[in-house]
Amino acid sequence: MKEKNMPSQIGNLISVVLVWALVAYIFVFGFAKIQWNGWAGGLPWLTGVVFLFGSAGFTSKWLMSKSRD
Repeated sequence: MKEKNMPSQIGNLISVVLVWALVAYIFVFGFAKIQWNGWAGGLPWLTGVVFLFGSAGFTSKWLMSKSRD
């Protein structure tokens, strides 16, 4: 890993974390206002949360590997 790429990697990581934190905030608090009826109503929300964190992890990993090239 080159030394000059380190600030670029840190900048990419911070931007990814901030963007996904904003998306998670909107998603969680937007869907928290909906009245669920048991597990049938909560399943899409749970799936969305899992997808959200999976996407955030994939995006950060992709950006880190991209900034190394």
